[in-house]
Amino acid sequence: MSLIYICKAAKNDLDQIMPIIDEAKKFLKEDGNPQWQIGYPDADAINADIDQDAA
Repeated sequence: MSLIYICKAAKNDLDQIMPIIDEAKKFLKEDGNPQWQIGYPDADAINADIDQDAA
């Protein structure tokens, strides 16, 4: 069994977060799902969530 660790993102995590989000956007598009196809979420949105301590 593998362990999964979850922690809140910090601003210095953005370089690791954005490629994951970009890959998810690509997957959704290839699957015909329109979600996340108009730019959101982008780095500014993620930074805003981090600033607001969003869960």
